[in-house]
Amino acid sequence: MLHEFLQAMQEVRELHKTVRRLEKRLVGEEWISVAECARRLGVTSANITRLCREGKLEAEQVATGGKWRIREESIGRLSEVQEGFSDPRKLLTALRNETIILTDDGVEYKKPHQSRRAKRKN
Repeated sequence: MLHEFLQAMQEVRELHKTVRRLEKRLVGEEWISVAECARRLGVTSANITRLCREGKLEAEQVATGGKWRIREESIGRLSEVQEGFSDPRKLLTALRNETIILTDDGVEYKKPHQSRRAKRKN
């Protein structure tokens, strides 16, 4: 039983080494943390994490259930778009509603979805 425990501990150490290697690869200059992204955009970390989970930002999770790292390039594109919004939360809403989509070439704008009630008023 002691042998099995020691073997399991060795496997855990190997997993930790793998996670550290992946983290080092992702933490280069082109990746930023959720906290840094939130600070730059003027929103909460929870909002940024939600966008990462929903796939609205170019991000990778270091390990299952682990921290997110966001590609700095996508934040640069988002910062440029943010200048057109008076409130940072409106930018997040536009991303969640997919009226703004970040692409490899830049930012794509889509016409907002109009509710049936709004259509009847027009």
